[in-house]
Amino acid sequence: MVPNVGIGGCVIPEVRLPFGGGRHLQVGVAGRLSEGWGLRFGLTLSGGRAGSASGLWGAVCPGVALHGLALVANWCRYLCVVDEQRVAEDGVLVGALRQVVADDSVSTARNGHPGVLALRELLRSTVLGCPAYWVRRLRGHLDRWLSGQLAESAYRVSGRVPTPEAFIDVRRDASAVLVMLDLVEMVERAAVLDVLYRAPAYQMLVLGTADLVCWIDDLHSLRKGDPMNLVTVLERHQQLGPQEAVDAVGARIALRAADQLAAGNQLPAAMARLGFEPVCRPAVMRCVADQQSWVAGMGTASELMWWRWRRFRLWWGGGRLRGFGCLGCRWRGCRTRSCPSRRFSGLCW
Repeated sequence: MVPNVGIGGCVIPEVRLPFGGGRHLQVGVAGRLSEGWGLRFGLTLSGGRAGSASGLWGAVCPGVALHGLALVANWCRYLCVVDEQRVAEDGVLVGALRQVVADDSVSTARNGHPGVLALRELLRSTVLGCPAYWVRRLRGHLDRWLSGQLAESAYRVSGRVPTPEAFIDVRRDASAVLVMLDLVEMVERAAVLDVLYRAPAYQMLVLGTADLVCWIDDLHSLRKGDPMNLVTVLERHQQLGPQEAVDAVGARIALRAADQLAAGNQLPAAMARLGFEPVCRPAVMRCVADQQSWVAGMGTASELMWWRWRRFRLWWGGGRLRGFGCLGCRWRGCRTRSCPSRRFSGLCW
């Protein structure tokens, strides 16, 4: 087997997980529905091939109904656009988004911005008819996501490398994994009450999923000097060499995956102790299977190539966020068809 060689000649260890995953059979249909929704706000996948970007939402909930998968796809599209467009660099816009997260009927300083409009509609269509405890949790995780985006941006701008403990907290929040797992609970119709969500076994599952998704991504998206990468963090703070740091991340992934598997096996007994009716338990266990499916999907090279390097570029339509530049080559102000990133990401704005 040819070794997977990353930045600096480091050999990326093969990710072996104790669980498998799946892919939804209707990812292409959901992609087309999501593309139609995104066109209304200018959230468009370059090349017009939404099905090619189905790796994430197809693995997150491979067994849900189509309308649930389409909703997850819309959220995934939105979260990816915010991340790729470096929205955290615009403090006024982030403030407006946080206002909408807290109250989707409130007026903001950026009411006409496509990001605000899309978030407002997503929230209204998602929380309708959902229990209050779940809505509070979703809004709280969305606010943590925006806070994480700000913190992650601050580290990258300053070049400071966070401590391992600070990195884990910021990465969990900025990745929006907790938001996506809330959505999985909703589309699976699982009643994960606060008493269960706070239980040690369930916390290990959701936080373990966040860590595994982020750390596997870090291994395969390693860029020299990126302060928001676990390899860089361990290399700096544990005085490791590049290959040693890569191997340390691989070891952490293996341990975290084993912990997550154990927590999933313990969850039925935890639900019984908490008095959950047997009829409610299968939906919760489907969420656990979905978490493992997502992690397994991240562990394959083809998914990682889409998830991090984005062969299909995301952008706000109409050039309404001018100044962010081409997402393929990172040239600020690039607006031409001659951009060399065309071979990777399609036409620039």
